[in-house]
Amino acid sequence: MFTRSSVASKVIVSKRDNSAIVALRKFRKLKRLRKVQLTDKNLRLMVTKFEERGPLNVRSGRGKKPVSAEAIEKVALQVEGDKSSNVLASTSVRRVAEALDLPRSTVQKIMRNIIRYYPYKLQFV
Repeated sequence: MFTRSSVASKVIVSKRDNSAIVALRKFRKLKRLRKVQLTDKNLRLMVTKFEERGPLNVRSGRGKKPVSAEAIEKVALQVEGDKSSNVLASTSVRRVAEALDLPRSTVQKIMRNIIRYYPYKLQFV
């Protein structure tokens, strides 16, 4: 609907009367809000945070760890080895993960997104 930074910027611009209540009413009227979504106290806190730090965007978290090139090579070699030694020519994410002592989710991510192997099983008719 709207972000906190847009709320804070609108409030700071319309805060000429030095009254948070008047600014809140103007904002509600501008956005055509029927229900009260912001209290006066929360609005004041948001304005002070905006003045101190700048934008009120969500801060970045810890992110995802990149998959190492070494792990990609290990998985690719293990899959090729399993293909050549296996009669049915099937590769299992679980089997590769156990053999390499890597998490199953990492092996699945490597096989699907990087090497472009998808789970399959050849059936002889």
